[in-house]
Amino acid sequence: METTKRIEAIVVDNPDFEPPKDVVEHTPSVENISNTVIPSISSTQFAAPVIPPHPSGIIPKVHNVVCSVDLGCKLDLLKIALRLRNAEYNPKRFHAVIMRILEPKTAALIFRSGKIVVTGARSEAASHLAARKYARLIQKLGFDVKFIDFKIQNMVASCDVKFPIQIEHLYASHCQFCSYEPELFPGLIYRLIHPRVVVLIFVSGKIVITGGKNRNDLKVAFEEKMYPVLKKFQKRQIYRPISKKEQAHHSSAGGKSVSCCIRKADLPKTVARRLREGGLYARRPVVCPPLTRQHHTARLQWCREHHNWTEQDWACVLFSDESRFSLSSDCRRQLIWRESGTAYRPENIQEKDRYPTCSIMVWAGIMINGRTRLHVVANGTMTGQRYIDEVLLPHVRLFRGAVGDKFVFMEDNATCHRTLAVQDCRDSEGIQRLVWPARSPDLNPIENVWDALGRQVAGRNYPPTNKNTLIRALTEEWDKLPQQLLDNVVQSMVRRVECCITLHGGHIPY
Repeated sequence: METTKRIEAIVVDNPDFEPPKDVVEHTPSVENISNTVIPSISSTQFAAPVIPPHPSGIIPKVHNVVCSVDLGCKLDLLKIALRLRNAEYNPKRFHAVIMRILEPKTAALIFRSGKIVVTGARSEAASHLAARKYARLIQKLGFDVKFIDFKIQNMVASCDVKFPIQIEHLYASHCQFCSYEPELFPGLIYRLIHPRVVVLIFVSGKIVITGGKNRNDLKVAFEEKMYPVLKKFQKRQIYRPISKKEQAHHSSAGGKSVSCCIRKADLPKTVARRLREGGLYARRPVVCPPLTRQHHTARLQWCREHHNWTEQDWACVLFSDESRFSLSSDCRRQLIWRESGTAYRPENIQEKDRYPTCSIMVWAGIMINGRTRLHVVANGTMTGQRYIDEVLLPHVRLFRGAVGDKFVFMEDNATCHRTLAVQDCRDSEGIQRLVWPARSPDLNPIENVWDALGRQVAGRNYPPTNKNTLIRALTEEWDKLPQQLLDNVVQSMVRRVECCITLHGGHIPY
């Protein structure tokens, strides 16, 4: 209690006081200055505690300590800026004096109310010593200075866990505690609840911890909270470095010394085997429409607006779309077994035109416990008037009458859907349209139905060979699709919306 009272005490008289040399160097000569000084306080009270090393041998290194103190009096900032060195004051830009000292190397923000914020110190003791020096310098100008409410506001530390981290997988598993925007910032921002600190995590394994009030907060945040999580999402090493003996042999043979590369004897097959051991496999990339930042924003906003929709709400929506089918498939899902060197035998060749010779566009709509007939768009493309005569009036109007006022019609943003005539027809028939974000086929469940329909047509015993047989096959297979399949894809809308929100409007795996 006596030490606390001494810290908060008003300056005491000390006629024999001689200011430190560094304070004299930074303070201009001023006549008739009070000989009162701030009482001396042992710096051991703020010495950094000895933290036992983590089993991994990693200890976060403190880079910055931010503290605040109240001098207990009003200050004349202009007087301070004019009579003290290394002080800047521009009230048009910032209503505080910016002052710096060299030992300890820190900077301070001095406010008119008497509050001081000190930043740049490397330890708690250095931060406390710097705050005392700033207070003494201000006291030399004749202000009735006190030294009260000294607090450590923030500590910033960093360390390296010595292994790469799977940022994407970590974000997917802990999305409720973190945020990840690789277009804006390369690191993952992880917010802990207890202790209340923020951790910046980078792919290379470097982490930054900020927001701690003491070293114990940093220790608990790293050792007990973050390190087990980072260890769980460690990237696997898919190749091992060359040994020093091999490096010396490589250098003696005239080659350049390397520290980490794949062995010379690792041929392509060996490399592929090493990649498979690391969990990497050769696969065709998923093809998705390109999304700009505006598309990401529009998709995210749309999903947030429909986040509260239940399966009963989606059950009143008729999802529709057009799709084109051709006689020659380009999906390349068909595989054959053959011997090496027999690729150009007649039985191993699949003849296919470079451009599809026959293709048909169809339209259909699905909803829970129902579907429309498969409509074939014959002789030309779909226009606004054809869309009214062939789709809205004969198909959509019937579902509107059957479902009632809760009926909602989903259609994409194709040109033929946005004409004035189509809008007038929907209004006159009382068809409520569901606004749809651009370039979002992955949100439309009917796309999965088109894929299933194409597989059924391609797997027929007698595949179609001309336009008429293709139309017949599509119509028959459409009627054979189980209704349970259609219900399942429509019911997945709740999960699609949640997934799109989690990925901030990006591509979803549907």
